[in-house]
Amino acid sequence: MNSERKVILFKVESPAGTDAVPVGATDAFQAIDFKWGNAGKANTDEFKYSAPYYGSRDVFNVSMARDCSFDVPVIGGGTPLGTNYPAALLALYRACGHAAVETAVTDVVFTPISTAEETGTMYAYEDGILRKMLYSRGSMKWMWTENKVPRCSVALMGLYSTPTDVVMATPTFPALQKPVGFGKANTVITLGALGLKCMSAELDGGRTNAYRRLSGVEDIIPSDLKPTVTLKFEMPTVAQKALYTELETTVEQALSIVHGTVAGNIFTTAASRAQLVDLSEDKDRTRIVVTAKLELLPSAAGVPYTHKLT
Repeated sequence: MNSERKVILFKVESPAGTDAVPVGATDAFQAIDFKWGNAGKANTDEFKYSAPYYGSRDVFNVSMARDCSFDVPVIGGGTPLGTNYPAALLALYRACGHAAVETAVTDVVFTPISTAEETGTMYAYEDGILRKMLYSRGSMKWMWTENKVPRCSVALMGLYSTPTDVVMATPTFPALQKPVGFGKANTVITLGALGLKCMSAELDGGRTNAYRRLSGVEDIIPSDLKPTVTLKFEMPTVAQKALYTELETTVEQALSIVHGTVAGNIFTTAASRAQLVDLSEDKDRTRIVVTAKLELLPSAAGVPYTHKLT
């Protein structure tokens, strides 16, 4: 079979674990660099028998799960604003633990949640076979890097099902806003009151999930949410920003990442309580650069960060 012929579909489930039956006409999306971590991860047990020879044993396949990863573009809310974010990408954010609020002609806002997390059904058509993954939950990591187009890395885990031979779905891919590259013309990163000369930023959503197969239930459950940001930027003067003083005191400050300048394609990330917990230094093109790790703490409303698409 041809490894390069794939169609990936995704749709939110209701209730959790019930096949949402995604279809090519409405639930397809352009997955970037899709790959399986484990197309079938077996959890096994073993009996080792007493016998007059080596190797007398029996292995039992107790349960199976699967996981995959891929990237999606970091884009704005569509045109007209707030009404055209692709359905499958919206579903992915929801299954990765975000509330999604669309306001027509205004914005789309994604907010991490700690209750009522949703699940999704993924269909992966690969040439002549179909692999389904129900009860899918995942985590996201957003990356802004010099000379690159920002992207979001998605890692999903879900329940296993036996592959079947099928005719590949015919996808209708959503019309996407064309992503713009990271850099001076398109990106502003602010920590506290200082605009940084930043080479890269990475926001790890910090969401963890766990597989269970108990009597009466097989599911993927949310475990925790500890987002972090790693920034690499040219070291400012002490007068501009006293980084080491901030590290000594683990100061909390606001973080803002605004990418895009054209209405309909602006992706803004904001965190009100970014706590500096680690610094390291290096050099790049004769400049001192620092790599700063920040923990994103929950606000009074329990929200560590938001993504606003305008």
